[in-house]
This record gives sequence, structure tokens and C-alpha cells, in this order.
Amino acid sequence: MATAQAPTAAGVHRRIKKKSRVMPIVVVLILAAGGWWGWVKTHPAPDPTANLLTGVVTRGDLNESVSATGSVTAQTGAEVKIGSQITGTIERLYADVGSKVKAGQLIAKLKLPDLDAQLRQAQSNLAAAQTKEAQQAGGLGMQRTQTASAVNQARAAVNSAQMKLASTQAAAKLQTSTTPNIINQAKAAVSVSQAALSTARSNLAQVQADTNLQIQTAQEQLNQAKSTAALTQITLTRNQTLFAKGFVAQSVVDAAQNANDLSQSQVTSAQQNIGLVKDKAAANLQAAKDQVASAQQSVASARAALVTAQAGTYSDQSKMADVETARAEVAQAQANLQLALGNITQNSLKVQDIQQAQDAVLASKAQVDYTAAQLDKTLIRSPISGTVLQLASQQGETLAAGLSAPTLIVVADLKRLQV
Repeated sequence: MATAQAPTAAGVHRRIKKKSRVMPIVVVLILAAGGWWGWVKTHPAPDPTANLLTGVVTRGDLNESVSATGSVTAQTGAEVKIGSQITGTIERLYADVGSKVKAGQLIAKLKLPDLDAQLRQAQSNLAAAQTKEAQQAGGLGMQRTQTASAVNQARAAVNSAQMKLASTQAAAKLQTSTTPNIINQAKAAVSVSQAALSTARSNLAQVQADTNLQIQTAQEQLNQAKSTAALTQITLTRNQTLFAKGFVAQSVVDAAQNANDLSQSQVTSAQQNIGLVKDKAAANLQAAKDQVASAQQSVASARAALVTAQAGTYSDQSKMADVETARAEVAQAQANLQLALGNITQNSLKVQDIQQAQDAVLASKAQVDYTAAQLDKTLIRSPISGTVLQLASQQGETLAAGLSAPTLIVVADLKRLQV
């Protein structure tokens, strides 16, 4: 078991010496801490919020002024100088400086009475051209009807002549036939001639119907032309009275006079046309009647041939003479048919006349459209929406349009400005 030993004198001396070294250091640290605390108390740190300004928050406007040299101008397309494309007197202004206008709004109207008269004249010319075109078209239909009727009549005549020739040839052959055969052939000839007579009568009825329709159409055209002439005469008289009192211009009277002259000319043309139609209708009707008479004669001849066949036979010389006569009639009928077919070429010439009338209508319509477009230029409208900034001319002044349109009004969109 170990035992504790008492400290020696040398060990006690070393411990005391170590303690004597620590004491000064501790004192120094205490003094330093006390000095720092005293400095802090006598020298406080600056307050970071000492220089801040405070106030109550309120709502208001913020104004900012720009101090610079420059100009306020409209953006591209925001300002328009509106002028006139034609020369005329300002009849009325529908806007003033400061007025608000919208795109397409009427802002001025020019007075050009000459354009009004030109438009009425162009419209009158268009009506006359359309009337002529209608007449030409109606004439073509009538001519085609007449040509077709003449061709049908000529073909019917050829058929009748050929049937007559066949009848006479058959009668000539009867000379060498027995009596029963001769009688049968004669009966057949009678049937053929009776059929030709029926055809001729049907054709006569058709020609009479066509004739009545043609005359009625021509009479209606004449009545319409007389009605138009009476109306234009009344208009001319009224305009002459108004012109004498100074209420209308001379151009109005001239236009009425031209319209009256045209309507009177149309009456004359319609009267001449109805005369031509009646003459042509009479000729066609007479031809159809002649065809019926010829067919009746053929029937009579066939019946006579039947009677003769029943009684006996013709002599050879008489039969040959009848055959030659029938052949001559066939040749004449064929020549008439060729003449009728030749008249068809006249229809192509009529078509050319209609084409010329249609071209005249198109030209007149183009003139009406052009004059109306010129007249529309008297109505000056704003191309944009904005405010009227400048009014260069006043109501009653004359705008002279030259190489460039004179400025009448300046309109700008004040929402599209730039500095």
C-alpha cells in the first residue's frame, strides 16, 4: 500500500512563483475590460434612422415636365390633307375646325350641274342603246321565224310537186297496166294528194298564227313607242316652261329635246316596222294559200286521174306531157327551196347588227359609270377618324383641281402624336 509524502520546500517555492506570474495578467485584463465599458457608455454609436423623413401616404397626380427642344407631330398616317380631284364650287361644308369626324364621313359637297346633265344624257343614251338592242334582238327572232316559215313552205311545195310527179308517172305507167292496177294506183295518188292537201292546210294555219303574232308584236312595239313619245313630249313641254321661268338649265331642256327626238324617231321606226311586218305576213299568207290551192289542184288532178283510170287510160303522148309538166313543177319548187335556204345567211348579218347594238350598250353603260364616278367625286369624305385641324376653303368658294388636288381640310388623329 502506497503512502503520501509531505511536500518539500523546493516544491512549495515553485508554486508560489507561478501564482505570482498570473496575477498581473489578470489585473491587466480586468482594467482593459473596465476601460472599454466606460468608453462605450460615454461614446454611444450613431442611430442609422436619425436622418429619415416620414409622412402620411396619400393619392395624387404625378406631373413630369420635359425640358427639351423639339416639335409635336402626327405619326405616319395620322394626319391627312383632304382635297378635291375635280374643279367645282363648294356647295356645303359638313365640318368645321375642331369637329370630330369618322372614317368615311361626308365633310364637303361640290356643286357641278354640268356633271348632273352629263349623267342624265349618258343614262338617256344607254336607254336608247338598250331599246335598239331589244329591237334588233326582236327583229332577229322575227326574221328567223319568217325564214323558217319560208323554208317549210318551200319544202312542202317540193314534196307536193314530187308527189304530183309520182302521181303523173304512175298515171303514165298505167298505160301498160291492167285496169284494176290502174285504178289502185290512181286511188293511191288520190290518197297522196289528199295528204299533201292536209299538210298544206296545216301549214296555212301555222302561217296565219305566226302572222297574227308578228303583227301583234309589231303593234305592241308601236304602242310602246307612242307612249314613250307622249311622255317625252310632256317632259319637254314642262322643261321648256320651267326654263322660261329660269327654274332649270338649258342642258335640261336639251336633254329633254334629245329624248323627245329619239322617241319620235322610234315611233316612226315602229310604224315602218309594222308596215313591213304586215307586208311580209301578207306575202307569207298568200304563199301558204297558194300552196293549199296547189294541193287542192293536185287532189283534183288525182281524182280526175282516178276517174279517167276507171273509164280508161290516157294516151302515151298525153301521159308524157303530164310527166314533163310535173318534172318542171318539181324543178321550180326546188329552186324556190334553194332561194329560201339562201335567206338563212341574212340571219348571220342580223346577228352582227345585234352584236354592234350590244357593243353600243356596253359603251353607253361605261359612259354612265364614268360620269357617275365623276359625280361621286363631288362628295368629299374623310379617309380617317380624327379632328379637323385646318379648313383651307369656305362654303361658296371654288376649288380648282390641277396636277395636284387642292387641300380643303386637314384631319389628324390626336391620339397618334409623337415628340
